[in-house]
Amino acid sequence: MHSEQIKSALIAGVFSTFVLGFLAWLNYMGDYGIWLMALFGAAAVLVFGVSQSPLAMPKNVIGGIC
Repeated sequence: MHSEQIKSALIAGVFSTFVLGFLAWLNYMGDYGIWLMALFGAAAVLVFGVSQSPLAMPKNVIGGIC
């Protein structure tokens, strides 16, 4: 892998760790767990099941979760 790919993967990994940590904290602090599971399930279906759909574009997936 090139250094640019390694840098990009490292940034994505660190960002993902912080986001998942924040979501785990939300789950711990309240009754949000079931709602977060539904959101991630819907996003997974869009991204992996119908990846060619216009609804599965990154802006729609990220915007739908946030």
